[in-house]
Amino acid sequence: MIYAQFYALDTGYIPGTIPPRFGDKRPAPATGDRAVIILDGRGRIDNMHTIAAAVARERGYCGYRIYKGGSFTQSSPLIQYIPI
Repeated sequence: MIYAQFYALDTGYIPGTIPPRFGDKRPAPATGDRAVIILDGRGRIDNMHTIAAAVARERGYCGYRIYKGGSFTQSSPLIQYIPI
């Protein structure tokens, strides 16, 4: 299975601060059913990048990473984080 995991910007919350303080926003893995798409493993990696980037833009994400493995819990990244 090959899939793209999308990333969204976090809030920038600095843990343990009272009252809450916020710093720079960083990309964090998105959650939910729309945070991943399954890609066709028969295609070329270039085509996978094109599809993942288009879907990330359409859904309002800030980037993506492509993974490969037998399942979501047993996969490793094919590529590092790609900002869009």
